[in-house]
Formats: sequence, C-alpha cells, structure tokens
Amino acid sequence: MYEGVINAYVTNLGRYNEGYLVGEFLALPATTEEVQAIFERIGVDEKRYEEYFITDYETEISGLGDCLGEYENLNALNYLASCLDELTEEEMKKYEIAVEEGDYTSSIVDLINLTQNLDCYDIVQDIDNDYALGEYYINECGAFLEVPDGLSNYIAYDAYGRDARMNDCGSYINGCYVCETGAGFYPFFDGHEIPEEYHITSFPEPRDVDALMVRIGQPPEKIRIENSLEGIESVFEGTVCAYPLSDETLIVTQKEDKRIPNHALFDAAEHAKISVCGDFLLCNWDFEALKVKDLTPKQIEKYMDQLEHPEKYNGDVQRKIVFPEKEKHRDTMER
Repeated sequence: MYEGVINAYVTNLGRYNEGYLVGEFLALPATTEEVQAIFERIGVDEKRYEEYFITDYETEISGLGDCLGEYENLNALNYLASCLDELTEEEMKKYEIAVEEGDYTSSIVDLINLTQNLDCYDIVQDIDNDYALGEYYINECGAFLEVPDGLSNYIAYDAYGRDARMNDCGSYINGCYVCETGAGFYPFFDGHEIPEEYHITSFPEPRDVDALMVRIGQPPEKIRIENSLEGIESVFEGTVCAYPLSDETLIVTQKEDKRIPNHALFDAAEHAKISVCGDFLLCNWDFEALKVKDLTPKQIEKYMDQLEHPEKYNGDVQRKIVFPEKEKHRDTMER
C-alpha cells in the first residue's frame, strides 16, 4: 500500500550530474511544507542547486507511472494526484481502464483532463469475450424483446457479441468490456494556469544551525550560522580550508601564511592529537546534501569541555593539519 495516490522520487539534478543519487519519495497530494522539507534534505536550495527531476514513480493505478515523465512539474503532479484522490472507487476503475486503453495519456495535461471526462466511457464488469458480451446484450439488455425457451441454445452469442463490439468500437481490458458512450471529451485544463491551491513547489528558506567558534586564546563560543557553504565562508575573511575531524564533523579554518597555534583536538578514535592553528570553526556537514547541520548537544558539551581552557604552546606541536587549497576545498567537503 503506497502512502500517496502518486509517489514521486524527487532527485537533486545537480548532484545526479556529479555522480550522486540524492533524493526522496514525495507522497502526493502534498503540501508546500512537505516539499520544502524534502528540498532541504536533498540539497535543492535555489542557490547552488536549483533543479530537480523525478527518477521513479510508485502508484496503485496500473500503467499511470509509465505515462509520467522525469521532468514533470511538481505543481502539475500535485494537481493530478488531488483530482485522482477525489474519484470514487467506480470512477477510479474507469480511470485505470482508460489509462490501460491508452486514451488521453500522452501528457500530464491529458491525464488531468481525463479525471473529469470519465462519462465518456461505459464499463461492464466481468465481460472479457465476445460470447459473454453477446449473452449480456441479448439476455440482460433486452436486445430482443424475449427469447423463447429452448431457442437460446441456437443463438450465436459470440457472433452477436463480436458485431456489437465492432459497432461500439469496444475492447476488453482487465476483465471488463469498455466502450465509449459518445459523450464529448472536454479539455477543462489547458496546461498553462495550474490553480493556486495546487501549487506546492517552494524552495526552503536558509536556516541557522549550531556550531562552535574557537578563537585564539579564548574558550569556544557557540554560534549560529546559515546552513550552507556560504554560511561557513561568511565566518572568515579570505580563503577557508576544511578538515574532517570525524565522519560528519569538520574543522574549518582560514588559510594563512603565518599560523598561530590554537588548540589540540582528539580525533574520533579519542587517541590521536590534532593541533589546529588560527581561529577555527567546528560544525557538522551533510556530505550528500552539502549542507551544514547542527552540532548535537552532546557534541557541543564534549567540545566545549575539551576546548574550555586555551592551551599554551612551547613550540612542541605534535601534528599540524595541512588544509587543502581553496580550489580543493569544495572537493574535500563533497568527499
């Protein structure tokens, strides 16, 4: 059982072109807030990465996913899913059969219009061959006023059903007989103006996250920075360099010709001492979405305690970190 009428796997196009599949399923119909939350998690922020595409569809409506493309507009998909969500069980059966028939499925505009034109189709359940159709028309629909007893054995139901199907331009789909009623197909949606209530595409607003700033000769200070690469760069003047302290935590510092020793840190294994020169920033980094994440309260407590007292150096620095050049900086953060 799928969560939405249509489930679209929304993927960061920029990251995909860089060789990474970063995306999530969005259950439609959806809200603006749900789209913003997914965009934030997959790194579509209207700054570094603006474009998305759909790499997969999941739906219980047979054949519908094959009619939808990878560059569909989320607002249009939401419009379609909302229209489908309002159909009755009988109408949904008609819609599914119409999709299987291949009528009005060449674009998402057709698929939306189809939801409001289901009176164009007549469906008879449990009729899947000419003989059964002939019996249905003669015995149940009164094709003849009355069939005398014993005469039914001599009626060519299959021939009658075949002629009726050809006259109706009907077909058998999913165990049902389907034919058009003759009602006109009215395209109420032209594909240009999606009603405002179905608009859900909205980029997330930048938000601030917790990080630690450690200045030379001072205890660490908890600060708030924007959750982006630009947020990190705004803390320093000039070129910044990054070094992974752990799988998710970065040490970020300014690249200078002359560095003054600042603090010593232990790595994730708690045994290797890393000496850092100059003012530096500690933050968590999402290597998939390329976003800054909050340091956890436990991490803040740990590093605040570890770096509380400025260290005095006598020239015995065990190991300096060699930070990459600026052009390598982004590659390091993208790992």
